[in-house]
Amino acid sequence: MDFVFELLAEIILEGCIGIAEEKRVPIVLRILCAAVLVIVYGGLIGIFIYVSIVNQSIAMFLITCLVAFIILSAFIYKFMKVRRNRGENSCNKWTES
Repeated sequence: MDFVFELLAEIILEGCIGIAEEKRVPIVLRILCAAVLVIVYGGLIGIFIYVSIVNQSIAMFLITCLVAFIILSAFIYKFMKVRRNRGENSCNKWTES
């Protein structure tokens, strides 16, 4: 049973990652898959923070916060990079004609 759950979770999460990155998929579906990923991984981080508070484990709490900070930083970096590239492409399109 554990193997089946792991297999289904891997298929769903890997599928969502693939769909969220694909340009040929409609934007609504990509946003929906990105939201599923944020909810799942945000929930996992929330569970780790809850368990570390309940067990009064400062080390686990600090490590979980560090991992959450790294993930958030990577997300913000990627978002700013995509936003910057999209802005440059749209400006180049108008200046070239």
